[in-house]
Amino acid sequence: MHCPVRDRVLELFESQRALPGAPFEEAHFLDFLLADPSSIGAVRNTFKGLRRFNKFVDAVQYEFAVCFSTSDFDSNWSVEKFVERIKYLQLSRRGSLQSLNNQERAGANWGAVMIADLILLSLASIFRHTWWVAIPLIVVALSVTVRYFFFARSQAAYRERLRSRIEGNKQGAV
Repeated sequence: MHCPVRDRVLELFESQRALPGAPFEEAHFLDFLLADPSSIGAVRNTFKGLRRFNKFVDAVQYEFAVCFSTSDFDSNWSVEKFVERIKYLQLSRRGSLQSLNNQERAGANWGAVMIADLILLSLASIFRHTWWVAIPLIVVALSVTVRYFFFARSQAAYRERLRSRIEGNKQGAV
């Protein structure tokens, strides 16, 4: 049976895969965003996998005007269950908006960046008399902070666009 949501999910999935068109197991299809997943849940075990996963989820959320909950992000979906979840969320704008509110309340995880900066700048302080060690540590600390700032800013802009999309979605119930 033809399902437009399923078809579009698979198109978005293929667009984010390391090896588009390669065979995959529908029971845990998200792992096949990686070229060769080593196990179930492998997509969440590497930075590269998480980047692909997050880009895919962001594309799906925006395409279908839904927002997944925290527990949705942690689930190992089959294609069928993922499509069912999207359809359910499309009927519940309130649920999507609540998940989006939760994400906004959580905000950017600046704590991890501050800890990394503290460690790097402490090391730079220890090596302050050895400029060829101290300066690269300071540069790395600044680079991490600036990069994370732009990442957090782009995520906030994405959430704003997603909110607008969900609130404008006339399909879903309030």
